[in-house]
Amino acid sequence: MALRLQNAQRIQILVTDADVRSWPPGDVVYDDAVFLPEEMPEGEYDLALALVDPVNRDPKVKLAIAGSDADGWYPLGRIRVGQEAEAHDRK
Repeated sequence: MALRLQNAQRIQILVTDADVRSWPPGDVVYDDAVFLPEEMPEGEYDLALALVDPVNRDPKVKLAIAGSDADGWYPLGRIRVGQEAEAHDRK
């Protein structure tokens, strides 16, 4: 499983250690931290999820839900990366 953060300046793909082969049918919650590279620029990013090929990081498995984009990623929403977002979360 991977997350993709994308804006006009950057695309960052973060591959998690989730082993989806061990997931039972039905709803599953992945509850682990995902760390961004230190050089990740601050800003707004579109967040998407996909089950990817571990070598080339291209989406390889279609999920049993509607809503994938043309590249096979499933949009989740927008997030803000940066100091300001961190301070906002503490309020």
